[in-house]
Amino acid sequence: MHALLGRVLVSALVAASLTPFVAAKGCAGEDSADVNQSRINTFYWLYVDANADTTSVRAQFRFGGPLGTLLHLDAPASVKVDGKTMGYNDLLGWHETTLAGQSDDVDIVYLDADGDTFTNHLGPVRPLTVKAGTALTIDRSHSFTLPLDGEPLGKDETIEVTVQSVGDPLQLQIFLGHTEGADDIVLTQDKLDTLPAGAARIIVKRHADSVPAEMPAAGGKITVTFQAEDAAATLE
Repeated sequence: MHALLGRVLVSALVAASLTPFVAAKGCAGEDSADVNQSRINTFYWLYVDANADTTSVRAQFRFGGPLGTLLHLDAPASVKVDGKTMGYNDLLGWHETTLAGQSDDVDIVYLDADGDTFTNHLGPVRPLTVKAGTALTIDRSHSFTLPLDGEPLGKDETIEVTVQSVGDPLQLQIFLGHTEGADDIVLTQDKLDTLPAGAARIIVKRHADSVPAEMPAAGGKITVTFQAEDAAATLE
C-alpha cells in the first residue's frame, strides 16, 4: 500500500511540475470545435514505466499556447494512438491511453475540427537506471553522487531522481539534473538531511523534450519519459 501511494504521489508531482498538464478549475475543458483551429497548442507525453511494464500516452490541447484555455476534442476532431481513439480524462484534463509493455514505437495522429491532420512519432525512449552494483547506503550528513547506467544526458533532457521514505511516502525529495553529458547526479546534503533514517526507494527518470514534426501554428511540445524500476536504499 505504501509503495502504491508513493508512486501515485510522485507521478502527481511530476505532472504538476515538469509538464504543462496543469490541474485547473474546469478540467472538462471547452469544445475544441468552438475555437480557431490554428490557435490550438498541442502537448504529447509518452511515459514508459518499467515498474508497471506499461507505456502511457497522454495528449493535451490548449487554446492560444501551453498555458491557454484547456480544450477537449469532440467529433469531428480526434486524437489516436496507433489507430485507436484516446479517451478523455475529465478529472485531469487530458486524452490518454495505456499500452502493455515498454514501447518507443508509438505514432499519434491529431485530426482537428477543420479536417487537418497532424502526425507525430513519439520517441525514442532512452533508458536510465541506477548503475548496477552501486552501494545504496546513504549517509544523510553528506552529499551523495548517484552513478547512472544509460546514455549520458542529452540536449533538452532532464534527470529526475526522487528519494522517498518507504515508511512514510509523504517524506520525499526530488533532485533534478540538466547538464548535457552527465552520467550521474548529486543528491545534496541539504535535502537528504530532511528525510527520515531507514528504508527508502530511489526513483530514476529521464525526461526528453522535443518539438513536434507536425503541429498547428500555435506550436506544441513532446515529452518522452522513462521511469526505471525502483532501487532500494538505506538512509543513515
